[in-house]
Amino acid sequence: MCYNTSVVRAKGPTPCHHLGWPNDHKEVKNQMEKICSYETLFVISGNCSEEEYNTLKEKFVNLVNENATDVTVNEWGKRRLAYAINYITEGYYVLLNFKSEPSFPRELTRVFGITEGIIRNITLAVEAKAEASEAAEEVAVEETVEVEETTEA
Repeated sequence: MCYNTSVVRAKGPTPCHHLGWPNDHKEVKNQMEKICSYETLFVISGNCSEEEYNTLKEKFVNLVNENATDVTVNEWGKRRLAYAINYITEGYYVLLNFKSEPSFPRELTRVFGITEGIIRNITLAVEAKAEASEAAEEVAVEETVEVEETTEA
């Protein structure tokens, strides 16, 4: 077993860099600060007034704008829920797309949980592969259209 003797700690020696473990904290910090794309959908209670709805929506849009980049807001409006949640049958749906550090969605979910008027929320990481596969599907559709046109001619 190989140990790096240049760093002495009370808990013991640090494994060498050739074992695949980071030798300094800067490398770990850089790996953790990756910017990812996220999608958040939250539902505001339908029992809220328009003023309360706008206040809650702006609260979360401002929170995301402060901590993320490339923010897009898509308001779906008031819709009927598939099933009643705490005897509430309607809600205002708001979809947010943004790019941020991985620590922010956890904080956003925490704030959703302690805010009165939010009845459901979900935050998903959007993978770059999904965007690439959508582009590939568009190319495949164009190719099939071209093949159909040549077979008809």
